[in-house]
Amino acid sequence: MIKQLTLPLDIKTTRSLEAGQLVTLAGMIFTGRESFYLRAVEENILPALDYDKINVMMHVGPVLENNGFEWKVLGLTPTTSIRMEKYAGPIIRRLKTRALIGKGTMGEKTTNAMKDTVAVHLSPIGIYPVLLARQVKKVENVFFLQEIGPTEATWVLTVENFGPFLVDIDSRGKNYFGPIILHARNNKKDIYRKYGIPLNYKYTPI
Repeated sequence: MIKQLTLPLDIKTTRSLEAGQLVTLAGMIFTGRESFYLRAVEENILPALDYDKINVMMHVGPVLENNGFEWKVLGLTPTTSIRMEKYAGPIIRRLKTRALIGKGTMGEKTTNAMKDTVAVHLSPIGIYPVLLARQVKKVENVFFLQEIGPTEATWVLTVENFGPFLVDIDSRGKNYFGPIILHARNNKKDIYRKYGIPLNYKYTPI
């Protein structure tokens, strides 16, 4: 069963959500990617939003068009959340963000911040970008469009029946993908050998 959530989210609602649950959203969200976090943490530059009233952030660079009168969202493809791991924790604590939406899951630092602030992470499950775009009812505002461009700018969107999304990290720190991650770590040598990956291969640090 899919749970319908009305935004903004409150602590009682986020605390009630459990890893593995499916949800849809209705209300206002804002977007952000690497530039949002870098500018916020390193330069103290933030969009002038009421973060109590708009407290759900989506990791996405939307595709939009302007017909001369208004913006219209053509596509929404959530980007990989783990790329934001370095800075997400401080931002969640500062803004009291109740939910992050992004592809995949996040790491220990972000999970700890979510436990401290009663927040969750939501992951898309096989949703086409154009279908998510159709669930955007209005582009309310945009910040830093000229400075950093449309992909990295912060867009404020009113959404309806938005999703569904999977609660992959709940406010108690339970990660729906945890058993898969643990299994992969425990079987790392066999997996690397199977796919021809050198055991000393080093990934780009986050």
